[in-house]
Amino acid sequence: MKKAVNKGLFVFCLSAIAFSIRAEIVPTSSQPIELARAIFDTDALRSDGLDPEIANYYAEAPRFTSGTHDVTVLINGKKQGVFPVKFNEKGMPCIDKAFLENAGLFKSIKRETCPWIQQYWAGATLETQPDSEQISLVVPPEAIDLESGRQVADVRGGVAGMLNYSMFGSHYDYSSDNSDRFQSTFELGFNAGDWIVRSTQMVSDGSDQKFSADSLYTYAQRTFTDYGVMVQGGQINIANSRFSIPTIYGVQMMPDNAMASQNNSGIEVSGIARNPQARVDIRQSGQLIFSTLVPAGPFTLKDVPVANLNSDLNVTVTESDGSENRFTVAASSFRSNHVGRASGFSIAIGRAENIEDSRFEQPWIFSMSNGWSINNRVNVMAGMVSADNHYYGFSGNIDTVPFQNFYASMGFLGSIDNLSQTDGTKTTLDLGYSLPWGIGVSLGGSYGTPDYREMQELYSNDDDFSTTKYDTNVGVSWSSNLLGRFSLSYYRNQTWNSDYDSRSILSSWSKSFRYFSVSLNWQSDVSHDREGDNDMFYVNVSVPLGRSGVTTNSWYRENEGRGSYGTRAMGSLNAENSYTVGVSQDHDDNVTSWDSSLNSNLHYTTLALAAGGDSDSNMSYSAALSGGIVAHNEGITFSPYQVTDTYAITKLDKPVSGVEIGTLRGPVWTDKWGRAVVPALAPFQETSVEVNTQSLPGNLDVNNGRADFKASHGAVVSWQFTTLSQRRVLLAIARPDGSMLPKGTSIVDQAGEYVTSAPEDGVIFLNDISASQPLYASIDGGRCKLSYTLPEADPQKFYEEINGKCL
Repeated sequence: MKKAVNKGLFVFCLSAIAFSIRAEIVPTSSQPIELARAIFDTDALRSDGLDPEIANYYAEAPRFTSGTHDVTVLINGKKQGVFPVKFNEKGMPCIDKAFLENAGLFKSIKRETCPWIQQYWAGATLETQPDSEQISLVVPPEAIDLESGRQVADVRGGVAGMLNYSMFGSHYDYSSDNSDRFQSTFELGFNAGDWIVRSTQMVSDGSDQKFSADSLYTYAQRTFTDYGVMVQGGQINIANSRFSIPTIYGVQMMPDNAMASQNNSGIEVSGIARNPQARVDIRQSGQLIFSTLVPAGPFTLKDVPVANLNSDLNVTVTESDGSENRFTVAASSFRSNHVGRASGFSIAIGRAENIEDSRFEQPWIFSMSNGWSINNRVNVMAGMVSADNHYYGFSGNIDTVPFQNFYASMGFLGSIDNLSQTDGTKTTLDLGYSLPWGIGVSLGGSYGTPDYREMQELYSNDDDFSTTKYDTNVGVSWSSNLLGRFSLSYYRNQTWNSDYDSRSILSSWSKSFRYFSVSLNWQSDVSHDREGDNDMFYVNVSVPLGRSGVTTNSWYRENEGRGSYGTRAMGSLNAENSYTVGVSQDHDDNVTSWDSSLNSNLHYTTLALAAGGDSDSNMSYSAALSGGIVAHNEGITFSPYQVTDTYAITKLDKPVSGVEIGTLRGPVWTDKWGRAVVPALAPFQETSVEVNTQSLPGNLDVNNGRADFKASHGAVVSWQFTTLSQRRVLLAIARPDGSMLPKGTSIVDQAGEYVTSAPEDGVIFLNDISASQPLYASIDGGRCKLSYTLPEADPQKFYEEINGKCL
């Protein structure tokens, strides 16, 4: 039987090979001509026990079925996109007005119902590939409309509602007390016609705090692609300004940077966290641009999405005990070989958000800025801001790359405070230079006069503020394949009244060896007015344990003269579940602590569980749940990841659950209706979504499991994958006299069209069978009808074994 199965599969493979041969021998033409027929060696078929009728069956050229199909279109070898194309009854595409517009070709109206490509350009060629749902055109260069090369989305609009949630609860048991804490963040809104409406609310409660509910922001936004601008209104942060401005209730217009060619920012922020679940907040020009949680120890955040390339990053590490550590990342470290793209024109107006206990009423704020790219080495930016008649600010900045690997940014800021009748200035300078041998140097600094004011300071409730006099940062890094990577940074901030002066040093070294990797991090506060030992020292050794997928980290940490050490193991139970287990020892108090966590992607939500304790009978437990929910015209679909501004709803044309689909954010899975949320699409950039065919049931295949498309900012894409339901059967067929059908017998349908051949005596392998499909065996100059009974299909089986007769 096994030999028969292999022979049946051989017939199936031969069919696929024949299809490929046919496609190579008969390239599809776009003209209505007589299609050539592939010629097969019938003697070779007979010698393999196959009926020569196979040659007739596979001689026709491949073609699309008539109607409209979503296909991938290539123009002169370059992918133009995926869009609907109409095909005629001969399977040829109609080059009509819609096709020319989508393909970026010059439009010339033809009156024919289904024009073909040579009616526009005589030398053009066209090839269709139905097996990959793709057509390829080669046209003269003058046929391409260069203006269509601008970023225009293939997919726009769409309507859906969404809810992102992140819920966290913890319980602490101390030796004589206990406490509970709950915190939830909800982002809700909807997309309609490329409009985006979002509102974020934070809810917190606990045994040691009062219940609170705060609105972080609520806004509406839309990108107008014809002008390349984004309009945003509501509770917003002003963009592209060098000043620290409070949140406003208003409206602003600014460039949509997503329409420009996007790459990863390449900007990294490194630091050290003392406790697990420390929060890192990154602000630029007073605006929060990035926030995340990090484990204890050194961390590096890659590709931080900065608002601009001109302003320093202010980083705050808030530990779980409430203590804070602050440092600055100089803008000069962002890049060393290019000035980037000028920000363009931005304008905003609105009323400042109410600041509790503020000395002033909510002012009306007006802001305006513009950036110009003089050439690829010089950018110039200017801006201004005003708050009623109380405050005016003016800024100017020049970014330049005067020579290779050297970057310089020079800035000026001026303020006028009409309340105190004072005005001040602040100048900035940032330099970055990449030397040979893997050495990088950065230098940044600023100088402000005593009367320089930021708007945020002017409208705060703190009367005792002191402006910065000097702000200096120097950094050097060296990377060597032999000795590893080393970095050293020095930060200094000096205020005019010297009450808030600070100086710190941060250094690190890391090296990967064959079987392990080592990192050392040291951070020291060397301010003169600080008492005690404020150093933090961290050593980490990471050792992967062979092919088990488990990694162990052993570390030693010293902070303010107190030392601790420990080890932690991390691994995966399977693709959706990962765990950590750790133990540590406090050197001074002789307290042993342990912690553990389990992170599970439950396909439709994400669950994180953690537990810990120590030898002093202190215990802690926590649980976190996060994900997204999308409501659309076909129902409600859940996502294990949070949904962004631009996303998609994909589905199979059959209600099959548990099918994995690869996305930018990670794998998602279809629900019982065959639907799944693609939580993130890169606006105006090509995005790929692909079905993992290994996760399909055994009797199901997908016609084209990959979709590539571009979506406008704020679009909700609907995409359907077409599946092929196949029931494979291995028939054992006997004749009425009990003898088996001879090897090589042809099996035909009711119309006499060839279907397959018997690879062995009495054995027939059918790749796709239906209970209503009559089949016949051609034998002894006549034919007999195959009689068999199909049981209930088992979708997990690749093929089924069934007995039958030929009557």
